[in-house]
Amino acid sequence: MWLPVHRTTGKLTWCMEKWSNVAQGHKAKGSLGQRAAQNCQPCGQDGDAFTQVNRFGDLEIKNKTDNVEFMLVGFTDSPELQKILFGVFLIIYVSALAGNFILIVTICNSRSLHTPMYFLLVNLSLVNVFSISVTTPKLLQTLLTHRKTISFHGCIVQVYLIIWALGTELLLLSFMAFDRYAAICHPLRYTILMRKEVCVGIAAAVWVAGMVNSAVHAGFISQLSFCNSNIINHFFCDIPPILDLSCSDTYLNQSLTAVSDVIFGIGSCGLTMTSYLLILKAIFRIRSTEGKKKAFSTCSSHLIVHSTIIVLEMRNHSAITGFILVGLSSSPEHQMLLFWAFICIYAAALVSNILIVIAISTCSKLHTPMYFLLINLSVINVCSISITIPKMLQTILSQRKSITFAGCIAQVYLFTLTLGTELLLLAFMAFDRYAAICHPLQYTVIMRKEFCFGAMAGLWLTGMINSAVHTGLLVQLSFCRSNLINHFFCELPPMFKISCSDTTLNETMVFAASVIIAIGSCALTLTSYWLIVKTILGMRSTEGKRKAFSTCSSHVLVVSIYYSTIFYTFLRPASAYSLEEDKIIAILYSVVTPVLNPLIYSLRNADVKAALAKLIVKRLLQTD
Repeated sequence: MWLPVHRTTGKLTWCMEKWSNVAQGHKAKGSLGQRAAQNCQPCGQDGDAFTQVNRFGDLEIKNKTDNVEFMLVGFTDSPELQKILFGVFLIIYVSALAGNFILIVTICNSRSLHTPMYFLLVNLSLVNVFSISVTTPKLLQTLLTHRKTISFHGCIVQVYLIIWALGTELLLLSFMAFDRYAAICHPLRYTILMRKEVCVGIAAAVWVAGMVNSAVHAGFISQLSFCNSNIINHFFCDIPPILDLSCSDTYLNQSLTAVSDVIFGIGSCGLTMTSYLLILKAIFRIRSTEGKKKAFSTCSSHLIVHSTIIVLEMRNHSAITGFILVGLSSSPEHQMLLFWAFICIYAAALVSNILIVIAISTCSKLHTPMYFLLINLSVINVCSISITIPKMLQTILSQRKSITFAGCIAQVYLFTLTLGTELLLLAFMAFDRYAAICHPLQYTVIMRKEFCFGAMAGLWLTGMINSAVHTGLLVQLSFCRSNLINHFFCELPPMFKISCSDTTLNETMVFAASVIIAIGSCALTLTSYWLIVKTILGMRSTEGKRKAFSTCSSHVLVVSIYYSTIFYTFLRPASAYSLEEDKIIAILYSVVTPVLNPLIYSLRNADVKAALAKLIVKRLLQTD
């Protein structure tokens, strides 16, 4: 029988062997402890180690019985601080209970508040009372009695209840966002959309979904063996710290947690964001300033609560609160050279892309599908380079290479969003050129305004969902090996390198996304250009061939650079990653491409150059 205790001396090893023999012949805990203690008297000063052996042995043999106990580390061991924390948390707990119960009683007793919004608010208050009552009473008892133990079953119950409350609250908040969408965007149909039966049915479904999700997680956790340690580095039982203690294979648990977070966390966040995008669109159409102010006030508080819960849930899965970005070089001379080089590149990218957006927007001649797509490409370029370069410049200038956990996760999400959206956009731009060259008479019908707007919305939404999935899986990882990211910004491959969790699922999802989005968009692009070349070769006019090739060559150049670097980075096996090479490749698709895009499209396009010249002359004349 193997026991996970550090073997400091030969006597301790002998004690464990004796203890194992006794354990096989005696089932009762009292007899087991007495016989093991008698047999281990020669251990002398290692008696404390025997206590650990006995405890861990119990955990290994009887991890599903009432006798198994965990130790909750809590916040501090200082008696003075524990008294202060007891008073603080007692006040918070009483305030939360009183505030939520007063709100529930007030809404229930006032007929004017019997509306869908306040019905949902009652449910939210019940969830709040539920969630804070799961964790705080045990914390207060621990601070007051200094007994930090919790039974195995008590821990499982706490896990079950807190996950139930958390999942229910996330779904409820997304439903509340839909309620605000219905009230602001469809006020005349609000009473039909949010009728009593719909509200009660959805609220019941939200509670049941949270219950089922929680039961699945708690059930799988109860099957684990705990023989590494019984110390939970938290003030209540939660999934990540419990999985860290298990000596069983936790891959299934981590996969279920990731799937749950995608469905509950990212799914509800996506529904909320979609609702608020539609709400913002409706608010901007309101002419009255008072109407806009009232609409914003009904949404702002809900948006703050939802954002806070998502951020806290992200932070809950890692013991590391920040990372160190290694950057490109540690040499002071190289750093200053890099600073000036990248600040020039960043300024050039911003100015050129913003000029293209303004020139196309102000020139009615350029209000065509091709230039509409070019505006979106410029917006993506500005976003992608602004995600990475400003932080890099600040790191070089201040010599502070740290980035917070939330900041790193936000950088991963935003950069993955722009990366996926740009790949899809380049494929759609190839389709636009195919429609223009191969079907010129039907071009205005194929690339009509509604189709272009719908396709672009679909591209951005696909990029958003793809990024949310990867980010959701990333926040499930534990980062306990190191906090050094060998890169100049937070990206998926280097973050997988420093994780102490199993990253198989993450790497599989990255590969699958690369195949679907990168290879899929590349295949669409190649197909479009194969049909374009076939059509061009069939033309009799040399001038027509030259013009057709000129409209495609710039896009082909951009696509070639972008796809080659993306494939090299994300389609290699994990064993082939070279972080130093990846940093150089990352510069190409994250820094160089946003600068090249406007130069290629503007300098090779007479219409864009004319619009830019007209814009600059107009501004100069206004200044004079």
